[in-house]
Amino acid sequence: LPSLLTAKMQLAARPTLPVSPLSAEFTPLAAMPPHVLAAFMTAEDAGFFLHQGFEPENIRKALVYDLERGRMARGASTITQQVAKNLFLAHDRTLARKLTETVFTWRVDSLVPKRRVLELYLNLVELGPGIRGVGAAARAYFGKDPQELTPLEAAHLASLPPNPRGFARRFREGSVDDGWLARLYDLVGIMGRRGHLSTAQVNSARGSRLRL
Repeated sequence: LPSLLTAKMQLAARPTLPVSPLSAEFTPLAAMPPHVLAAFMTAEDAGFFLHQGFEPENIRKALVYDLERGRMARGASTITQQVAKNLFLAHDRTLARKLTETVFTWRVDSLVPKRRVLELYLNLVELGPGIRGVGAAARAYFGKDPQELTPLEAAHLASLPPNPRGFARRFREGSVDDGWLARLYDLVGIMGRRGHLSTAQVNSARGSRLRL
């Protein structure tokens, strides 16, 4: 496993990462509406504030999936794991990298407050080609600041991380197809059932069309 010194050198080689107000692209957590945070946690890591950096059941399922295919085909990354990876590691799918990620995830969860981890994630997550973080994505997709995002727009951004570059190609004409919109309505519904949105907010979002 690489040493902590190696990890610090890797981080130093990424000076443009928006991890503090010193970056023009950085958006403080306080500047994001609660439904933006809820959308990403619902889509990516519903147990974020409850677990210690890992979701054992998701890891078990991913391991079974990978063993059946004889390769690292599926991840099981929590928000904390994604922060550790984006800060310190390359994105290659190897067992060695995954083991290293585990060590750094454990350290991040042990030393960094949960809200700061979430803030880092929302500023580091890739949401399209050359688009990193909710602030940049809000401006790129909707021409607005992140605090102006509606629940449906937040659901759109939160649905991008599995394949941000591929999904971005899907919207390059500026339109959203019915299949994608149904996916967003489903996510909004889950947010409502979990108490993140009011019934009025859910109904309003489901009665809206997305404008990119």
